[in-house]
Amino acid sequence: MDQLPSESPINRAKHPPKSGVGGWLWVLCVYLAIIVPLYNVLGLLASIELLTNLWQLLPNPGAVIAYAYLVSALVLAGFSVVCGVALKNLRPMAVRYTKILVLAQLGVTALFSVFVVLYFRSAFGFSHSAALKESLVTAFVWTAIWIAIYGYLLVSERVRATYGDA
Repeated sequence: MDQLPSESPINRAKHPPKSGVGGWLWVLCVYLAIIVPLYNVLGLLASIELLTNLWQLLPNPGAVIAYAYLVSALVLAGFSVVCGVALKNLRPMAVRYTKILVLAQLGVTALFSVFVVLYFRSAFGFSHSAALKESLVTAFVWTAIWIAIYGYLLVSERVRATYGDA
């Protein structure tokens, strides 16, 4: 009796695991191929004034880090489109590439969070705590989303049935 009732061979025959792009997997494809890149591009457009001001300070390490973050965000947005389309088209290695994307997004978010804290501390002495809190809450929300996506890719029966063990 090591098996749960839902895992019994009889129950599996009646209800085989779902496969194909549907349900949450379809939502993930849309999120990766459309929402992430759109969010990044709109964020970049909203930051044009800030970027112009930072350009004048370019020897400043803070400006260099901000530009590096923006470039990485655009590269990851492009990779996100690739992953979303690859998942949708059932390409080999799509899940593995998506896991790499998630880990890269988590790394960039972590580095950006550290930069934001150090920048606000050195530039303002935490006098702009509302902006700091907003930046950190945003980073926390993105981190939670990416961790949830990674967890979904690890445990989803649909992902396993559609792509095999990746």
